[in-house]
Amino acid sequence: MSTIIIGMDGKIESLVAAYLLKKQGHRCIGVSVACSTGNATVDKIMAPWMPENLENIKSYCDQLEIPYYATDGSGEFYDQIIDRIVAAKLQGIRYNPLQDFNKLIISKLIEKKKVLGADFVATGHFAKIYKNQITHEFHLLTSNDEENDESYGVASIDSSFYEHLMFPLADIRRFECEKIYALMGIKVKRDYKQLKEERHDFDLQKEVNLLTKELSSPHFVKEGTVFSYYDSRSLGEHESTLDFYLGLDKFNFKASAPVEKGLIVGKIVPSTGLIFLVKEESMKCSHIYVEEFVCEDKLDVSMPMNCFFKMSANSEKIACTLYMKNNGAALIELKEEINELIPQGLALAFYSRKGVGAKVLGRARIRSFGYYENSEYRYLPLTKDEEDVVKKPLVDIFQLRH
Repeated sequence: MSTIIIGMDGKIESLVAAYLLKKQGHRCIGVSVACSTGNATVDKIMAPWMPENLENIKSYCDQLEIPYYATDGSGEFYDQIIDRIVAAKLQGIRYNPLQDFNKLIISKLIEKKKVLGADFVATGHFAKIYKNQITHEFHLLTSNDEENDESYGVASIDSSFYEHLMFPLADIRRFECEKIYALMGIKVKRDYKQLKEERHDFDLQKEVNLLTKELSSPHFVKEGTVFSYYDSRSLGEHESTLDFYLGLDKFNFKASAPVEKGLIVGKIVPSTGLIFLVKEESMKCSHIYVEEFVCEDKLDVSMPMNCFFKMSANSEKIACTLYMKNNGAALIELKEEINELIPQGLALAFYSRKGVGAKVLGRARIRSFGYYENSEYRYLPLTKDEEDVVKKPLVDIFQLRH
């Protein structure tokens, strides 16, 4: 019998995880990581991420007949999450704290494991920790429920934590988890499906703009001009770069010229307040440059690697070839070109293959993307002037001699 700390956030997954481990004869201890900030704006935008009322969670643990503790993670929360939210907003890039938040929570649970003398830490994520019985190495894999797999969200966890982690829901599907929960006779206060929806595109909330204004100097919030990237026309003036992000297709600025349909924000220059709109249909991506690339300890990074990556928890895996470089940089070459804007700042997770039981190879963050046009690497599509140059017929120099 092992002593296991269960990360409790008040959702049904953590309750079912604790229930299953207790049924297996383990001694379970419920622990919540509280990130109280005292900032009303922060508390509002991060509500879908925070644990439920601690008194409610304690009552759940009482019904499960397991002890319960809470530990404070407020300091790390500001440094590792809130600062990045504000920095990303000021740069006009996308940032979703899913990976960083899970990394913070599990790190705090690992610390509590040492204090309480526990053997393992467990959470209610749909992911799997696998131990190779020959090499005795631990790996993070996708769960048996491919549709609800959450390995993307825990891809940033340090691989040194793997041997201390358990994911009790790894081999069951969500509908089975819900059936077990129904038999437990415990009623949670929060709707996990609604929370999942609220976490999606969380950084686009108006409250994130308010938070950025609260925590940054007014000097960094610029007014400026909105341009058409294609023909350099001025389309109007805006009051704040915070109202824009890469890929935005609905605009709120004082238009001085007609804004045609199908335009999206393709480039933001925060230092000058310039916003450039591009035609969404003209965006292309065949290569992605990433930074903050971290992979498994013994992964061979000297050779190109055929693998897959995901850009969000709910997105499909995309086939690619990965070229590792120095200083946490890497280049992704897509197997098939895609016609869409890939927002800078998004977190990626890399996988060995598609399907159940795929190994998580590493994670990174998008720095830029682009494609090749006449052997030239580009981020944005051709402008009108550049198209005219391409279309202009070449002059036959031999005719000029006559």
